[in-house]
Amino acid sequence: MDFDDAPLDDVVEVKSLSPDPAMRRRRPRYKVICAGERPKEVNERLLQLYPFVDQKKTPLPTHWSHQDKAASLVVTNDYRNVAYADSGDPNQELNAKDAAAVRADHPIPITCGVYYFEVTIVCSGAECCMGVGLCERNVDLNRLPGWDRASYGYHGDDGNFFCSSGTGHAYGPTFKMNDVIGCGVDFVRKSIFFTKNGRHLG
Repeated sequence: MDFDDAPLDDVVEVKSLSPDPAMRRRRPRYKVICAGERPKEVNERLLQLYPFVDQKKTPLPTHWSHQDKAASLVVTNDYRNVAYADSGDPNQELNAKDAAAVRADHPIPITCGVYYFEVTIVCSGAECCMGVGLCERNVDLNRLPGWDRASYGYHGDDGNFFCSSGTGHAYGPTFKMNDVIGCGVDFVRKSIFFTKNGRHLG
């Protein structure tokens, strides 16, 4: 998968928890594996991984943003979890208007060369459509990743990859609750890749 536009921001399409148990089965929640407060060891490791990134000028993304998100999303105080704040009506059908996304606290610096992050699907359901991907900062956050220009996403309901279009292409397996989905961007090769539970999907 190639792309030409940069810089990119992290984005993950999110729909999530409702007070109603039936809705909890239908709406996924995501959790960032390495986010929030960074211990000294993590900072030192990041310096080794990204020696050309001046984190004072272009900090690395570390957690979800409380501001850069769709209005229907709730980001927890530790910035690690994102939940969809739906109406709680179990009879409400999901559609494209329910799409919601969140970006990370900072764009991915191009000087990274290669950047990779993972999310864990904490809660999902058979009727959910979820995506993990990247987009530029001006992309509408009331859409799934990959549907709009400068947006790229791997969707869990069909395993398709979407590249700036509402039409997806067969890419990988579907994903659901307890799966760990990784997303990487290679600025040198101008490509994006994904993993599922540690397996590189190409």
